[in-house]
Amino acid sequence: MEIYGDIYMLINVLCDFSVLFLTSLLLRRKVKIRRIFLGAFLGGCFSLLYLYIAEKFFLSAFLAILFSLAMVLSTFSFHGFGSFVRALTYFYVISFLMGGIVTALHRFLLKTSPSPLAAQGILLLFLLIAALGALFGSKILDRRRRIRDAELIFTVGKDLHRVSGLIDSGNLLTDRETGLCVIILSPTVFKKDSPPQCDRLLPLRTVSSTASFPCFLPDKLSVNGKECRALLAISANCASFGGTQALIPETLLL
Repeated sequence: MEIYGDIYMLINVLCDFSVLFLTSLLLRRKVKIRRIFLGAFLGGCFSLLYLYIAEKFFLSAFLAILFSLAMVLSTFSFHGFGSFVRALTYFYVISFLMGGIVTALHRFLLKTSPSPLAAQGILLLFLLIAALGALFGSKILDRRRRIRDAELIFTVGKDLHRVSGLIDSGNLLTDRETGLCVIILSPTVFKKDSPPQCDRLLPLRTVSSTASFPCFLPDKLSVNGKECRALLAISANCASFGGTQALIPETLLL
């Protein structure tokens, strides 16, 4: 079978890029794209080298391990032995799965395409679209996650609380007396410490029921680093808001 070196290397670079990119997602680690490309380029170089040393088993196995270590280190750097082993494990598992998928697809294209060159070209185009789709998709999800999630920090006396919150455009609660927005807290925020003394009750009416939330005004409060003033109400029934501990009005970030 004819092998076109440039296309063969590009296919491997895109495969390695996808593997390293997926590894970074599993590790939940933000990595610069140029570092992922650097690791993928090293993988592409090894793929060309492998064509000349494939018959030498021990040499090819040694270089494969060496290049894989270099790819992971160049992409994720070294942040401790445990972190490195975890990244390497994810990399090997995803490489194994990705290799099986690409091999099966390549064999299918060889049978259905008019020539090996056409099969490699279609495979290259497929991998390019997949890599770009994953890249842009992750950026969109990351942007939505930034808008949706927030960090709430407030102090009451000497106690400082750092809480993950959910930005909610539907939270339009305001206090009639002060006109301040109201952030609803889960009671789990004060699981270790006793809740602060509340000086007022906030009535909440729905179609089916009426409830009152105890409220207090913190000494200091910030949302995503922006200082603001708002009342904090403690919910009696809801322990979580989409996996977070606070429901924050969107108006506080405007």
